[in-house]
Amino acid sequence: RPVTTPVSLSRKRFHSYGALCEDDLLCNFYDKADSDSFCDFIDEIHKKFGKAVLVLDNASVHKSKVTMDKLDEFNGDIAVLHPAVHAGAQPDRGAVENDKESYCKHVVRVD
Repeated sequence: RPVTTPVSLSRKRFHSYGALCEDDLLCNFYDKADSDSFCDFIDEIHKKFGKAVLVLDNASVHKSKVTMDKLDEFNGDIAVLHPAVHAGAQPDRGAVENDKESYCKHVVRVD
């Protein structure tokens, strides 16, 4: 099913975080991409999905002390996977982008 969101034609910048769980999607928009907004999103993931595994790149908000403290609050219900960059990966792309095909095999349902 398509996911839609209202759009204005302003030039205001926004940041989004998204999560996929089987056939359910969570996507939130924030004015800033900082640890506070990411922690808010982690709260939303836990409320909606319960237990989860987050596949994250090396963005500073993903590794900050604030984020790590937030994850500790969930006593393992929210786990984190930081994929390693392996040989042959394109250096100008992040590990998640380099491994996109292999991740998609695990999250895309083929009917």
